[in-house]
Amino acid sequence: MTQTKPARNVVGRILSRVRSEKGWSQETLTAKCQLAGWDISRGIIVSIEGGLRKVEDWQILILAKALEVHPGKLFPERFDLADLPMPPEETQRIRREMMDNVRWNKAKEEGTDSRAIHAATYTNEKKNTTTSHALILEKKKERIKASIGKKVIAKKSSSPLADN
Repeated sequence: MTQTKPARNVVGRILSRVRSEKGWSQETLTAKCQLAGWDISRGIIVSIEGGLRKVEDWQILILAKALEVHPGKLFPERFDLADLPMPPEETQRIRREMMDNVRWNKAKEEGTDSRAIHAATYTNEKKNTTTSHALILEKKKERIKASIGKKVIAKKSSSPLADN
């Protein structure tokens, strides 16, 4: 049983379709990209179209120029975040950031205190429990207050004025 590698780009299949619709070979696209200033081989086009190669933004711009299309035409009209070519932990980080932004904007609209905005829940992988970020902040505040209180008591008891 062979496993397929996840695609490393989202433009490859669309690039292949647009090129085919124009009736161009991969060699033709390669030559047009070279004329646009990109030192590229047919093998790179094959790798991009097959989703095996990452494509940088400037490369997408040259591909679009060579194909005589808007760069946006090389991207899917709709996509799910799970379909993006990135490792699972990166996908999870982006999902968390997106949800944090949604919570932040909602809290701003409601006029909620900035500390309450961070009430997003995260999974603590070591303990396999869910802890709210706000609860963690409250515990930190309590520890700080307790340590400040201990320092004040220690200073009072060691102060020469404390005997009076």
